[in-house]
Amino acid sequence: MRRGALAALVVALGLTLSACAPAVPAHEDGSGAARSERAADLRVAGVEPRALPAGAELIGGIRGDSAPVAVADVFLLGVLPDAEDPRQRVIAVDETGSRWQVHTSPSCVGWAVSSTAEGEPRVAVLDAVTRRDGAGFRTDYVASGFRADGTPAWDATPVLGPRLGAGPGMRFGEVPGSIVSDAPINAQALNPADGTALTVAAAEQARIVFEGGGIAVLREADRFVARDLAGGGERWARPANEGDSLPEQPAAGGVLALQLLGTEGPRAQLIDAGTGDAIGAPVPGRILGVTGSSDGTRAVLAVGGAAGTRIVAAEAGSVRWNAELPGEAAELASVGPDWVALRVSGEGLLLRADSGAPGSRGDFPVPIAQSTQNVGAVPSGEPGEYALVRMPPLGTG
Repeated sequence: MRRGALAALVVALGLTLSACAPAVPAHEDGSGAARSERAADLRVAGVEPRALPAGAELIGGIRGDSAPVAVADVFLLGVLPDAEDPRQRVIAVDETGSRWQVHTSPSCVGWAVSSTAEGEPRVAVLDAVTRRDGAGFRTDYVASGFRADGTPAWDATPVLGPRLGAGPGMRFGEVPGSIVSDAPINAQALNPADGTALTVAAAEQARIVFEGGGIAVLREADRFVARDLAGGGERWARPANEGDSLPEQPAAGGVLALQLLGTEGPRAQLIDAGTGDAIGAPVPGRILGVTGSSDGTRAVLAVGGAAGTRIVAAEAGSVRWNAELPGEAAELASVGPDWVALRVSGEGLLLRADSGAPGSRGDFPVPIAQSTQNVGAVPSGEPGEYALVRMPPLGTG
């Protein structure tokens, strides 16, 4: 597989993950329906990080042109065209090798990860379809839905444009006239269950800021409002001050994190994404990150304040534990069945996912994604290379 100038390709892919760049006609009129198929094996030998947490086991290595994203028991990676395959691809791999892949047009590769109202993971693979339009061409966008095992969830369905933002969720919108414009645009959220769209017109003066678990959350002038993706009706609403916002990756495990600004200073509030009810008391500080387990059952929030960082874990509508890291800045990396992985003051740190109790800490890289099989994808230090690692047994550290 071609690996020349990989660092530049990773940057390029990062741009195409949230947008498709139409160039020349990529499909005949009427095409664009993605199909999953058997993938060539992406596993490679000799990929390993400089160190591992105590008790971790190196399984193998993978290479790709984007950072892996955990969806249930697989990792999704983007792979750019090379001498062996001229197509853009989204490939699902696990510790046994490559499971399935979807190819897209050469000008577009990307996917959006979400879950149904019942918590079933879904992947929408985006494609750009260039069609004749009179004497010229126009580019339409379609998204095809897949389950975590690669079986189709819905066929190619038209969407208004590229993905909106870098966070999770199936949110798409028209390309604005300027990349720096904040003018309202026509946007939509797809229902991960069947691919039907909830469309929000620019005239409504609302932005779709989150999609997941059967709802779309809109930011209106003075409130956050959740609308049901199946019927479009309002599920809940919460008042919002001018400075209140959602982080880029705002939710996991049915829990939504709101960044509140007011006379009391910045605070983080967890709410139940399905009902809008508050989960616990607000946590003073600014949200540093939100991540969740790949099965969609647990959410973990990092909040930074003057005294250090607080890590809060929520599950099934309640706060399960919180851990203080006094005087230290922490960055959430991933959440797995057994461990929450963080980077703290230049070191790797594992906390038990069930209690927040500390495990290994030291000079080792931590997984940026963890699957339901307790496998982590750990950067090797080389661009585009990731080691697949069996995470340590509980009690290690």
